[in-house]
Amino acid sequence: MDCVKKWKLEKVAELKGGSDRTFLRVKKGDEYYVLLYDRSPAFFRYLEIQRLLRGASIGVPEIFSVDLERRCILLEDLGDLSLMRFVRGADIDEIRGVYRDLLTVLSRMQRDLSGTLGDVFGLRQLHDEIIYFEESFLSHFGVKLDEKKRRNLFELSTFIFENSPYGFMHRDFQSQNIYLKDGAFKFIDFQNAYEGPIFYDVASLIQDPYVELPRSLREELVDHYLSLVRAKGGRELFWKASVQRLMQALAAYVFLSEKKGKREFRRFIEPGMRLLREASLEVGLDWLANLLNELLRKVRS
Repeated sequence: MDCVKKWKLEKVAELKGGSDRTFLRVKKGDEYYVLLYDRSPAFFRYLEIQRLLRGASIGVPEIFSVDLERRCILLEDLGDLSLMRFVRGADIDEIRGVYRDLLTVLSRMQRDLSGTLGDVFGLRQLHDEIIYFEESFLSHFGVKLDEKKRRNLFELSTFIFENSPYGFMHRDFQSQNIYLKDGAFKFIDFQNAYEGPIFYDVASLIQDPYVELPRSLREELVDHYLSLVRAKGGRELFWKASVQRLMQALAAYVFLSEKKGKREFRRFIEPGMRLLREASLEVGLDWLANLLNELLRKVRS
């Protein structure tokens, strides 16, 4: 790429993920960096939100150079210790401590940055995720919802919209987008941030198919978050946001694995289905839990 030559960088490796953007690990002398290449409108959104988060003392990759014409950003290399990798090598007490600290940072970010973004993740966007779930995930298994069941899901989204407090919303606040470096959290993939329902990010973190935390720990973490925000009806909002978020995640896993050829996302479909089945029962969507039971049997056979 032109930016590699312009900044006299040496390419080390391409970093894989679910994004259509290109990430390269590069080096210059003895220092390692990440080179982001993005021709989409999200390029400018990334720069805007990085400045916003950094100005609020939220951990994000430092930017060293930008080429607006070539759409390249030279970023701090955060290393390889994602939250997902940390969880797989840590004991339950270490995991509990890190997640409690993360929820504290998240609650501050939601509060302090509320109202700073012009884009709102509103009812249309929530309903669009239901459509995405139906068209990507359910259609992959040959399932078509009747009007009553589709209305159930739209009503859940509407409840979130009408009852959840709103604040800064990362929108993909999960263990592959959180890194631990030098004793601090660093967040990535924030270019799609909105002003949105605060329980969406909480559900993304706690109900994460990439790590699938034990139920008892997840309950404890919800209690901790509710002690920080004291939202009315918070537990119900958490479980409904969990259904919303997990539907979106499952739709994305199917899209990435089957349409984009990123087969590594297939292994997260089953844990996502288990978590969605559990959350569905919590909010009275027994028909969805029963459907997921049937689909899980298919996946395992």
